[in-house]
Amino acid sequence: MKLFNDGWVKSMSKDLDTDHPTGEHDSLISEQMLRIADNSTAVIFLKDIEGCYRLVNRRFETLLGMNREEILGKSDHDVFPRQVADVLHLNDLRVLEAGTALELEESLPYGKEMRNFISIRFPLYDSTGNAYAVCGISTDTTERQRAIKLLESAIQQSNELIVITTADLEPPGPRIVFMNPALTKLMGYSAEEVIGQSPRMLQGPKTDRLVLDRIRQCLVEGNAFTGEVINYGKDGTEHLLELHITPLCNEMGELTHFVSVQRDITSRKQLEEALRHQAQELAQANRVKDEFLATVSHELRTPLNAMLGWTQLLRRGKLDDATHARAIETIERNTRLQARLIEQLLDVTGIISGKLYLEMVPVELETVIGAALNTVRPTLAAKAITLNVSLEPGVGGVLGDVDRLQQVFWNLFFNAAKFTPQGGHIEVRLNRAAPEGTSARIVIQDTGQGISAEFLPYVFERFRQADGTTTRAHGGMGMGLAIVRLLVEMHGGSITVCSPGVGQGSTFTVTLPLITKQGVPTK
Repeated sequence: MKLFNDGWVKSMSKDLDTDHPTGEHDSLISEQMLRIADNSTAVIFLKDIEGCYRLVNRRFETLLGMNREEILGKSDHDVFPRQVADVLHLNDLRVLEAGTALELEESLPYGKEMRNFISIRFPLYDSTGNAYAVCGISTDTTERQRAIKLLESAIQQSNELIVITTADLEPPGPRIVFMNPALTKLMGYSAEEVIGQSPRMLQGPKTDRLVLDRIRQCLVEGNAFTGEVINYGKDGTEHLLELHITPLCNEMGELTHFVSVQRDITSRKQLEEALRHQAQELAQANRVKDEFLATVSHELRTPLNAMLGWTQLLRRGKLDDATHARAIETIERNTRLQARLIEQLLDVTGIISGKLYLEMVPVELETVIGAALNTVRPTLAAKAITLNVSLEPGVGGVLGDVDRLQQVFWNLFFNAAKFTPQGGHIEVRLNRAAPEGTSARIVIQDTGQGISAEFLPYVFERFRQADGTTTRAHGGMGMGLAIVRLLVEMHGGSITVCSPGVGQGSTFTVTLPLITKQGVPTK
């Protein structure tokens, strides 16, 4: 640590030089030099060749707690403890032997504590070139060193990630001169592995080159940089870091280093992304809810309007027999439709609340599938849809609720019929999941309108429809497939769907565990 300019020391030495004996020099010291010395915050002294004090300033008096009359003519061993005096005397000898100014670190007692000083000591020569005295100027660095140690401790113990590099912006670029423990721990490197290396060692495939260019531009212009960048640990782990890079200059205003204070915001960004995703899901759930309420209102009101209209016509009593019969048939059909919609709402509510109970008995799937197909055959015939049924014999039975299993397949068959156009084709297959498999597999494949890739993951969600508007081409509340999935899962099975895309049909596959020889399902 160099605190004094060499030229100033030489000038001081020249001012104190004289051709007269040492005793005469004391009286010839200029009043101006004494005034400067006395008002200085540094400790200033002059000792003759024997080591006795010939001049001391007020700061020296304060340090020892003695006035100058008690100090002048005394040696270090007269005014300091022996250990301190030995060091000071040795430093005087070193200066005289070197024949030039030396910067030395010294510790001097002050009250009950030892304080640290940086001392500039230099010899004084007469005109014959012989040294006749040693002059010293000592600056108390105790508080500065304490502040430095405190700062070092804060940096070392800080949870902030701190790295200091050289200020070389031209190739090969800056080098790391310091990295605090928090950063070495995060990155998985030891301090020895990074000191002297380029910061590029922390970069990787996802480190944004545009950000690096902006950093360099800011630093070239002498400006600080704040931003985010992805760096990599020793094991390849990605870390999203928030950077604050500041240029450091010395007392001459010359750029010497860059200090980068960083913060790992990986977890924060992940949490923010999760919250954004959750907000999007909540917004979507609200949209689905609104669409569902609009759909329920529409679906319940449609049959009611039909029934109310025909009821009013019947009340007038002016219908002929054919129209009268048509009115009764329409009211009956819409009543069943209304009952089915209400049953679906109750089913979903019961399943969600855990209040839907199944009466589990051995069931032959061929029988259940056949009964469900019979209910949709009139619809298939009306649309001229070709039905191909392939039921492998001897597949075995399942343990299930007959009515609920029939509800599963009726929903799937009706869904296929609803979305398959005039003259389309539906295929139903029943077989074992494998030749020696312990599960039955039922496949319903149609040539209907298909399912878009975007909607495919949501097919079995409650109240979700590819077209959620009340003006859609097909009716329903979007609960049928959700009920199917819940009922299948309550039977220990699973259901999947695939579709090549819109207009290319879809395939639903139900898997149910078969009854073993012990009379229980395999799952």
